Amino acid sequence: MDIEPPTVPAGLGIADPPPIPDQARPHKRLPPGQWAKKNLFNTWYNSILTIVLGAAVVFLAIQAFQFVFVNARWQPVTDNLTLFMIGRFPRDEQWRIVAQIILWSAAGGLAWGAAVAGAKFRAMQSGIPYVEDSTLSKVRRYWALLFLLIVLLLGTTTVWPLVLTTVSFATAAVTYQLGSRVPGQYTGLLWAGVAAVSILGYQIVSGFQGTAWIWMTVPLALAASGLVGRRHYDTVRKQRLYQTGTAAVVAAVTFGVYSLLDFGGVGWDKWEGFHLSLLVASVAIILAFPLGLLLALARRSSFPALSLMATT
Repeated sequence: MDIEPPTVPAGLGIADPPPIPDQARPHKRLPPGQWAKKNLFNTWYNSILTIVLGAAVVFLAIQAFQFVFVNARWQPVTDNLTLFMIGRFPRDEQWRIVAQIILWSAAGGLAWGAAVAGAKFRAMQSGIPYVEDSTLSKVRRYWALLFLLIVLLLGTTTVWPLVLTTVSFATAAVTYQLGSRVPGQYTGLLWAGVAAVSILGYQIVSGFQGTAWIWMTVPLALAASGLVGRRHYDTVRKQRLYQTGTAAVVAAVTFGVYSLLDFGGVGWDKWEGFHLSLLVASVAIILAFPLGLLLALARRSSFPALSLMATT
């Protein structure tokens, strides 16, 4: 007589495979035709909007091509590229802009490394394998910035802009490698370092009227005191005492280093050219995130007046 093995209810057997998290499921990439049908031509009004905007984009692209490669005369721009980049900025103070570019490249690479280290740490805690984007994917993401940089380099008449670009990329690559190898639980210190180096880069050009050390101290002191607060203490009072002492030490060290490195600065009335445009755009992008977050929270508010104002 054949004996059937006992059946195990679904979901209770030890042989059931563990559920796969949604983040780990591979996302199927649609072919171009299906993607366009799903996202651009899924309704009649979206189809009309796609056709109208597509025609407008093609028209503007043709006009831009004619302007750039046929009608425009770029010789005056290449002859006055320094004036285009920095305007009336004192020529004997250009080293400040060079130092600022290198420092901000270091901050950018460190920020990228901190983001990768944090992503690795969160993936490890969730049990999800971390897969970093390929180099080609990164190039596709930042192709517009790379294209602009190449255009500017093509207009130069000396080798020094290319040297500065190479040094900046090398600096960003080094700080990225350093940041990405830091354990994820210490990324708070990395982000504090990003803020401090960014402020230092601004300080070298503007001078900050001697107060930059305060702005540099705030993120560093918060990150250091937070790290000290993770340790186990007998009492809450002892924990607060150690955190306060750590913040005070960080403030003193920052002030001491800043006093040795404070080179003054150049007034805002001398800031001109593409350099000023990039700075204003960067500050606007940075400030737009918290403002947009506040508006998004206000839109979801249960108070009709607040939600209406934020939506408007």
